[in-house]
Parts: sequence; structure tokens; C-alpha cells
Amino acid sequence: MYVFSSVFAEEFAEQLPGYGDCGGDPWLSASLSATTIAPGQSATVTVTLNAADPSVSQPGTYTATLEIANNTPYGSAAVPVTLTATPPSTWGQLKGTVEAKACDGTTSPLVGATVQVGGANGTWELTADSTGSYGLWLDADNDPLTLIVSAPGYQSQAATVTAGAVTTQNFTLSPTESCG
Repeated sequence: MYVFSSVFAEEFAEQLPGYGDCGGDPWLSASLSATTIAPGQSATVTVTLNAADPSVSQPGTYTATLEIANNTPYGSAAVPVTLTATPPSTWGQLKGTVEAKACDGTTSPLVGATVQVGGANGTWELTADSTGSYGLWLDADNDPLTLIVSAPGYQSQAATVTAGAVTTQNFTLSPTESCG
């Protein structure tokens, strides 16, 4: 007997609370959750990808795995699934880097820096990744955007940018302690 189990998130997939190994990704569903298949027989499974699901909040690539488990001596099979969500034509990408400036003038990525984005229709909080990068796609109707970047031990900075286009806004934060 083969049992088609729910999907689970893999690297680069956004995993929401309650959607673990057996909860699945809300943007992915399969028509068959369990069945018994006799030797020599088959079953058809319809896989549905839904880019309109609220869990697909940003353009990009979402990945998951559809696991085909069974109660036989043979192992289960994993089928990779990819959803590529493209941005609407009125959206633009806000991106950039946050760097820390040392007393000797050198810079390095400021991992974990907070980037607060405020627009006409909401606010978003981003965190700089291991390369100091951040990014967010937004509709042009959020224009203008106000960015405030902060990190413990560093002076905050702010900027105003236009939404709805590809906009790169980099920041270099100086330490709050004076370089003596």
C-alpha cells in the first residue's frame, strides 16, 4: 500500500507555524492523501500550486517536497515541487545592503541589522542576512517609502525612496562609541 502524505518545507521555503512535516505548505495540495494500490496497479494524483495563497507573499521561488510513503519494506519516494511566483506589473523591488563601518574605515556586512520600511499601506520589518542584504517587493501604491535602519551599537540611519521600481538603497552605519 502506498500512502501519499502531506508536503513539507525545504530550504528557501517559508514555513509558517503549524505547517511542519505533516502540515504541508498552504500553496501546495495533492488530490489524494491515502489509498491502497494493488500490485501492478497505479493511482493518479493531481498536484495543485496556488500562487494566490496568502503564504506566497513575495515573488520568488518556493520549494517543497511531496512525499510518497508506504508500509512496505521499501523506502518512501520524494518528489520535488517548485512554484515560481512572479510580481505583478505594478510592483517594484526594494533591496540593498547594510554595512558596519569600523574605526579604521573598513566596512563589513552588518548581519542582523533591522530595516523598517513604512509606506502608504503598511509597515514591514526586515533583517539583514549573512551578507548584510535585505529585500522586499511592494506595490507602487505604497509610495513613498521611508526606511529606518538600526543595529545595537550603531547610529541609526533613515532614507526615503520611491516604491514600484527596482530601488537599491545601501546603508553604512557608524558605531555609537567614538573612535579614540
